[in-house]
Amino acid sequence: MGLFDSIKKFVDNIFGAIGDVLGYVLGIDPDAADQYKGQLINKSSNIQKIPVIYGERLVGGTRVFVSTGGGKSNQYLYIALVLSEGEVEEIGDIYINDVISTDPRFGITSEFPSGGTISGLLEKLLGNKVTIEKYTGTDDQAPTTLFDEANDNWTSAHQLKGVAYLAMRFKYDQDLFSSIPEIRAVVKGKKVYDPRTQTTGWSDNPALCLRDYLTNSRYGKGLPVAAIDDASIIQAANDCDSLVTPFSGSGSISLFKYDAIVDTGETIFDNVKKILASMRGILPYSNGQYSLLVDKDQSSTFTLTEDNILSDIKIVSSSKENKFNQVTAKFPNPAKRWELDTVTYPDSGSTEETQFLNEDNQQILSKEITLHNVTNAYRAKDLARIACLASRRQSLTVSVTCTSEALNIAVGDIVTIEHDSLGWTGEAVQEFRVMGMVLDDSGEVDLTLQQYDSSIYPWVEQSEAADNPETTLPDPFFTAPVTNPTSTGQAVIQDDGTVVYFYDLEWDEPDDALVEYYLIDGLDSNTLFKRTNISSCISFLCSG
Repeated sequence: MGLFDSIKKFVDNIFGAIGDVLGYVLGIDPDAADQYKGQLINKSSNIQKIPVIYGERLVGGTRVFVSTGGGKSNQYLYIALVLSEGEVEEIGDIYINDVISTDPRFGITSEFPSGGTISGLLEKLLGNKVTIEKYTGTDDQAPTTLFDEANDNWTSAHQLKGVAYLAMRFKYDQDLFSSIPEIRAVVKGKKVYDPRTQTTGWSDNPALCLRDYLTNSRYGKGLPVAAIDDASIIQAANDCDSLVTPFSGSGSISLFKYDAIVDTGETIFDNVKKILASMRGILPYSNGQYSLLVDKDQSSTFTLTEDNILSDIKIVSSSKENKFNQVTAKFPNPAKRWELDTVTYPDSGSTEETQFLNEDNQQILSKEITLHNVTNAYRAKDLARIACLASRRQSLTVSVTCTSEALNIAVGDIVTIEHDSLGWTGEAVQEFRVMGMVLDDSGEVDLTLQQYDSSIYPWVEQSEAADNPETTLPDPFFTAPVTNPTSTGQAVIQDDGTVVYFYDLEWDEPDDALVEYYLIDGLDSNTLFKRTNISSCISFLCSG
């Protein structure tokens, strides 16, 4: 096997890994859905890899400290839950067993003013059940004092510097917390450097996030800044920020965003692939630097003809398994509590669906993909559209040897091939993207090319997505609290001259169809008080 054959075999293998439309541009892997679910659960570990969050995502966490305390009864459970590498911009909404932490069931003291015997008792019984402190992961963050009652295992030395985490205290409640609570938090992630403004701040621009990951020595590749072509980062960041209209009459959104939980336990190569997938990115390496290109509508910069082509043109067409007439994309949807949602291209009954099926002899060629880091239905559907069209119109790969004139092109450029023997002349000339090039000792240049169709890249307005309102059915596991409780002390003199003391209790009851009766804590469990339509009023005897 000659030198060129060895090089070509290597280039072909790399191309198969990073050039395939679905495998590379969209970052597919077979366990994507399972990996996503794993990002939302809580683990207990002292060796678990800490993820990196870019953009904004819902994430579970790792319990690095669990203890009890609070007097002889150990009425409190303490948890330190690590969320991600810091410093993050903000820790937002927190969910406890899938219920937002601001829900009244976790703390309703504001509805019960301090004072009288009964209202004070209710305040004590129904007081704050959860206390949460948020730490964004600065390198000099102070230690929490919330665990002072826990035990000596957590001290002021435990600062978790550079780590975003939650310090939490749960008051014992057998109805609310039958086991260790499952916690999730919405996190606005890492602050990144923007070479356009030469400032560091939060951003969900995928080009800037990629630059941060490549240069960060703690959780990324740790490349020196000199190894990054910042001019290409600036151009790619501007491409990502370009505005598009999702549907007629809507406001504008940026073309690409990056909302990701980066698993630092995976290889840097795999994580870079997923970042590139979120923006259809290509990352060529040339002259000691990595440059970033967004796969988009571009013009050809060079023409290969019989005058500068020295070898036979070797053409490989993708198999039928890589040609699709239907692509369904899964993506985490914040409008559905960050659960995986789906979109499909083309729409059922559309002109495109009919055309593709006719071309494929009515055989459905479908593919399901998971977009790890896309959190918008319109962006997800556009990527599904491009994946579908690219599988049909960019199916050829070409290897060819050219004269040294080909050194005028670079990896990522678009070139035109004009060749009589293939019928690629006039209007039939073909365009290709340069995916690899090798300079031989003789001065000749070996090129690896992928078919390119510029017409598939411009944004296409879609139909407005249907709203997905959450159910309004009552929660069978929660009863809304009563409001405006009042108590009035009363006394009655009996015929024998003895005095009987009692309280009249009144409250406004919630509009809850599942409530049948009220049980007053401290009284006999068989003493039930039936609900009324507007309010309730009861009397009971008191000692003293």
